[in-house]
Amino acid sequence: MAERRKRKRNPADDYYAVLDRDSNGIVGGLANITTSGLMLITKKPVKAFSIHRYMVELPEPILECDQVAFDAECRWCQANRATGWYESGHELKNVSDEDMKIITHLTQRLMMHAMVEEEHHKGATAVDA
Repeated sequence: MAERRKRKRNPADDYYAVLDRDSNGIVGGLANITTSGLMLITKKPVKAFSIHRYMVELPEPILECDQVAFDAECRWCQANRATGWYESGHELKNVSDEDMKIITHLTQRLMMHAMVEEEHHKGATAVDA
């Protein structure tokens, strides 16, 4: 699949449960996110081009909120043969200004976490050499 993303995805540093806002049921977990999209890990496949009303539970509050809500359109879904789970890419839709601030804050935090992890890994590799 050709890479068409405009922004680098930031991998989740913790478990972020993703819920369906209509049923309140857990859909899956957040794998990564940007201000324009996200990837979910789910037990069941997600139909491509379907629109969903999601809510993500935040392990730590961001801007005094413990969840963020948005609509998202599934752009693709594929099985992960190694895990037996499904990975699906979603484009964010209908995000309120307040929720976009939370998503922006979250992506910045995840980006910083990834940078620290990368530097830690580089340091450990240098010591091992």
